[in-house]
Amino acid sequence: MDPVPLVTPPIELAKFFTDPPLVGIEDREYFYRFFSAIAAAIKPPDAIAWLFTWDVVCLSWEIKRERAVKADIIKSAQGRAAARFLGRIEDIGEKYDLNEDLEQGYKEVRRFTSEHFAKLADNGYGPADILAEAYIIGAADIDAIDRRIASYEARRMTVMRAIEAYNEKFARKLEAARDIVDAEYTDLPTEKA
Repeated sequence: MDPVPLVTPPIELAKFFTDPPLVGIEDREYFYRFFSAIAAAIKPPDAIAWLFTWDVVCLSWEIKRERAVKADIIKSAQGRAAARFLGRIEDIGEKYDLNEDLEQGYKEVRRFTSEHFAKLADNGYGPADILAEAYIIGAADIDAIDRRIASYEARRMTVMRAIEAYNEKFARKLEAARDIVDAEYTDLPTEKA
C-alpha cells in the first residue's frame, strides 16, 4: 500500500499544526499521515475547516491511543488471571495472586510458557475463563478507559456536527452568492444594436 501523501495546510495556519498530541514513543510521521488521510477525506476549504479537521484528528488519535491502552490492560490482566488459576491448580495459594505486588506480578506473568497454559487447559481453564477473569481483574481500569473513549467520541461528534453546520452555512452563502451573480447577469438590460 502506498503511503498517504502528506497534506500541507495553509501557511498562515502552519503553527497550529506543529504540536500533535503525542505521548511516549508515538510516531510523529504516523500521526501526520493519519492527519493527511483525514484531511484528504474532509478536503478543508478554508482556515476554519482546517482547524475543525485538526480537532477531529486529535480526538481520533486520543481514541486510538485509549483503545491500545485498553488492549494492553486486558492482556496484562489475562496473564494475572492465568497466574491466579495456576496458583489454585498447584495449590500454592497466594504465590500467583498478583494483586499485592504488581511489579513482581508482571515479572511472574512474563515467565508463563505454553506448558503453563496447557496445564490450565487440562484443569478446565480455557481462554474464555482467563479472559473473563481478566475483565474482572481489570474492571476499574477498563471502565475508566471506556468512559474516556466515550468522552472523546462525544467531543469528536460535536466537532463533526460543527463542521456539518459550518459547511451548510458555507453552502447557503455560496448559493446566495450564486443567486446574486445570476441576478446581476439576468437583470442587466440587453444592449440595443
